[in-house]
Amino acid sequence: MKNKKVPQQGLLYPHNKIPLIRKYHQRSSLSTYALADIYTQLSRLEKTAFSGQQAYNMLTISNGRIQKKLQQLQNYLKLGYSISDAGFMAGIFSSSDHELLHIGETSGKLALIYQQLADYYGDKAKNHHQIKSQLLLPISIFILALFIQPISALALGEITVWQYLFISLKPLFTLAIIVYLIINLPYWFTSGQLHFFGLSKLLFKIQLTFPLLSRLIIARQTNKFLHTLGIMLSAGIPIQQVLPNAVMTIDNPLLRKQFNSALLAIMYKQSLTQALTNISAINNKTLQQIKAGELSGKLADTLLHITKLGHEKINLQDNLLAEWIPRIAYALIIIWLASSILTSYTQNT
Repeated sequence: MKNKKVPQQGLLYPHNKIPLIRKYHQRSSLSTYALADIYTQLSRLEKTAFSGQQAYNMLTISNGRIQKKLQQLQNYLKLGYSISDAGFMAGIFSSSDHELLHIGETSGKLALIYQQLADYYGDKAKNHHQIKSQLLLPISIFILALFIQPISALALGEITVWQYLFISLKPLFTLAIIVYLIINLPYWFTSGQLHFFGLSKLLFKIQLTFPLLSRLIIARQTNKFLHTLGIMLSAGIPIQQVLPNAVMTIDNPLLRKQFNSALLAIMYKQSLTQALTNISAINNKTLQQIKAGELSGKLADTLLHITKLGHEKINLQDNLLAEWIPRIAYALIIIWLASSILTSYTQNT
């Protein structure tokens, strides 16, 4: 089945001409695990000559909510939308995934993009699973401590069973709400339901100025930018069309704005090295490698090699994070237990 709304003039379309794409970035409504599974299945189906709507019909998904999302995607496909647009409107593809999948469709390398996304979300899901499994024991200890602490008051008849349950569960629900808000509020204020408060610029600025956080975000988003460049160039797309679409994969708009000079430089036929020279997010070592790639005529391969090494470094950082989060959780639980014991001792004396 041919998707009618894939552009016919040129390989890539200008994003300000697409009404379905919002001004702010959209994230997928599916979990990391679900996305890893979907992209892995799609990659296999695409390699076995099942493509377009046929591939999405053959996905094996047990979750009812995900099935409804996929049905929405298929309905958009029947209306003539491209795969990338249909998945984006159905809430399955994030803005960044939408960019990459559109590249895959227009360049005929959709299977490659599916595989890249399957690897990306697979690594992410693996790290999430590692963190969750290592947090299981400290969380269990914390819950056990919550129920043990007021049990003496219950035994002495100082509180009722309902009061005991309230005292035990209140800190747990409070902590769960706090963690949930910490995880979701940045997105809600920048791109989600609370976008109208106008705090997005402040939060995006914090992302680029907070010492440790800024390094992590800049490294990840520039690596994704360079990876997109490499994929598009390897598909034979001219750099003048490649660069604007690659820049759109950068989630932080303030960081994205730094690349405006590069877009202008490419319009004036400068090399990619010259275009990226004055951008602080691209370090000198990377610039030297890009220059070597341009001189050798192997720019696409060079960019993919750079981003492969960058991805490996990011995975190491994620693994380190997965190791330290449970340790921090243990430390917080110990501090909380110690303060509770001291408070109880002080009150008794």
